[in-house]
Amino acid sequence: MKNLLTAKQAGTILLVIFSLVIVFHIVALIGFVPTNMVWGGRLETREELVVFELLSLVIVMLAILVVCIRLGYVQWPRLMPVAKVAMWVIFVLFVLNTIGNALAVTDLERYGAGVVTLLLSFLSWRVAVEK
Repeated sequence: MKNLLTAKQAGTILLVIFSLVIVFHIVALIGFVPTNMVWGGRLETREELVVFELLSLVIVMLAILVVCIRLGYVQWPRLMPVAKVAMWVIFVLFVLNTIGNALAVTDLERYGAGVVTLLLSFLSWRVAVEK
């Protein structure tokens, strides 16, 4: 049976979604997204928002680098084993995030973010299992 999605296709979709996530975090940092609409509404101050959004940006950029290494867009052969492990870590984090979203209080997190993180889990798994 032929694969539903190649690792390269899955990785490309991940890169597009991660790029959109970067735009969202920048928009949130600028202030176009209310504080109660991010991080489950748990942030209380603008300073907390800035810290969490900057941390998120760094993590997403690292995830982009990992996917680029795994797909061969960035040729760093020495980092390929690290990128393979990192891809599995990303997969596990998305699975845990999906579980957390399924247990969320708000419908937006449960159905919106939950579906997105489930998709990201599948795409991450597909890139991680590639030889």
